[in-house]
Amino acid sequence: MVELDELTDGGRQADRHAKAVLAVAILLALLGLSELRRVQAAAPAMDFYAAWAVAQNLGRSDLADPYSRDALDRIRLEMAERLDLAGRPPRLAAAVKATQPLLATATPFLYSVFSPLARGTYESDVRRFQLVSLGAFGIGVISCGLLAGLPMRLAVLWLAVAGLLFQPVRSDVDVANVNPLLFGLLAIGLLLLEAARRQRDRWPMCLCASAGLVFGCAVALKPLLILVPLALVVRCWARGDWRSAVAQALGAGVSLVACVAWSSVQFGSLAIWPQWLGALSSLPAEATAVALGNVSPVRWLADLLGVDPLRTAVVATLGLGAAAAWALGSGSRPGGIAGGGSADQRILSSIDDLRVSGLALALVFIASPLTWLHYLVLLLPVFPIADVPVRAHPVRGVLLFGAFCSLALRPIWLLGWSTNPPVPQAGLCVLFCLLLFDVAQPFRSEQVSND
Repeated sequence: MVELDELTDGGRQADRHAKAVLAVAILLALLGLSELRRVQAAAPAMDFYAAWAVAQNLGRSDLADPYSRDALDRIRLEMAERLDLAGRPPRLAAAVKATQPLLATATPFLYSVFSPLARGTYESDVRRFQLVSLGAFGIGVISCGLLAGLPMRLAVLWLAVAGLLFQPVRSDVDVANVNPLLFGLLAIGLLLLEAARRQRDRWPMCLCASAGLVFGCAVALKPLLILVPLALVVRCWARGDWRSAVAQALGAGVSLVACVAWSSVQFGSLAIWPQWLGALSSLPAEATAVALGNVSPVRWLADLLGVDPLRTAVVATLGLGAAAAWALGSGSRPGGIAGGGSADQRILSSIDDLRVSGLALALVFIASPLTWLHYLVLLLPVFPIADVPVRAHPVRGVLLFGAFCSLALRPIWLLGWSTNPPVPQAGLCVLFCLLLFDVAQPFRSEQVSND
């Protein structure tokens, strides 16, 4: 009886401790979100402005190619006139000044989505967008933390860490890019895959197809994400779960076709997509310089060696892509994910989904010649999932912490140093290697408590 009372008291004490940690985590998360909201209120939000200005002119007959230099110059002059008529509101004036010259690099689908957000004044539209982005970011971080096996208190604490310490988040808040919305979409897709695993006897393929639809929408907004659904499909196929792979692929394909068709209708012609590709190919190199905040390892290496960044990107993509393909398919060998032969071993765990998607994102951010710092917001979910391997390999824990610090801390070259040490670039490469190792490992059922 005494031992039973001691166990009961110990359980109550642990419960009180968990509730206290949750309360502290909520306070810190609110502090982080309020700090981000403060930055939002003062930021010119130049990325939002660039999309907002183009979206306001969607469907105009005299702007058949909104990606052309002539059309963008006309939009810039018209916005300058509107700025004067509106009494030069400070935030809009700062956004107009920060986007000289005005560039259009987003997909036609993104501009089509932004069109409903470009119906009011700049101040009201950007405020609405920022609130939605902040909500999507908070929900996405907590959802991915829970998928990674964190208890609620630690998932909320991870949100606080992301809001207070992770520099890419601050960078995104400053420019008001769509990365938080993409973060939310990726989290929804991963939650749908988790739901498909939990409901294996009730419409699992419909849930997998729904995840594909969400991933396809995210890719239509930012095509850099295309490797995420592709990697998840390859992983499913390698494990022998070909039905889930086909369902996801079909869902993503249908979503992409629908997004392309809808945006083409909005712009009045399917030619808008080739025009977008032409605008990307003609983007001036000085607009994507490392000194401006481009943290792409490929671009840094190309500048160092004095070679063409696009050719370097192709070589890096082929090499890293081959390594990633080997890791994704490793489960098809004996001792791998599918090697056990049981049905449970052929079903992706949510932790493995996060690793696979993180590997795909790290590959893209390394091999792309353009990786702005705020893109790295999408890598946040990969850090909590290293809990199990780190216990067995402390060196990996040190490397992971170093990678996080290299991305979380404000880059050294933004502090006024005369040289450009590749700190975030090195962190991306280390993170890719760690995720490559994780994904290539034989599958283990990782029991993670959510207490």
